Amino acid sequence: MSSMTWQKKPKSITCKYLAYRFSLEGPPKYIRLPMVHVYLKSGDKEFTTIGLVDSGSTATFLPCELVEILELSNLQDSSARGAGGVFPTWLAKVDVLKLIKHKEPFDTFQNVRVHIPKQTGAIPYVVLGRDTIFTHFDITFYENKRKMTFIRL
Repeated sequence: MSSMTWQKKPKSITCKYLAYRFSLEGPPKYIRLPMVHVYLKSGDKEFTTIGLVDSGSTATFLPCELVEILELSNLQDSSARGAGGVFPTWLAKVDVLKLIKHKEPFDTFQNVRVHIPKQTGAIPYVVLGRDTIFTHFDITFYENKRKMTFIRL
């Protein structure tokens, strides 16, 4: 007779903002942003990076540099609207997207639709918009404490 151990997902997860280097020349300058570590998988290709938790973004975005790394295919012409207006994107799907804290996933998303700006360097990191993580969590930002809490819905 075997017994199974069930690990219940925690109702809330608090993450500290991550330091992001924003100066390319001269001495390094860092800013803390509401970011989490993100694991991406497409086919047999996988990649771990950081993602900005962006309550102002209606969509999830990947930098175009990840198209080659993840060997994304079936790219469809599309567009997205940002603060600066409409800009051209490709639309693709990522098989798996995991949110990571302390090297352990705290949530997993399957078949995630992502926009990829066609302009190289348009975004420096993954942008996690309201179409993905905000469907699983209410997220509270504590700007002065530089942390955020994900409350599972």
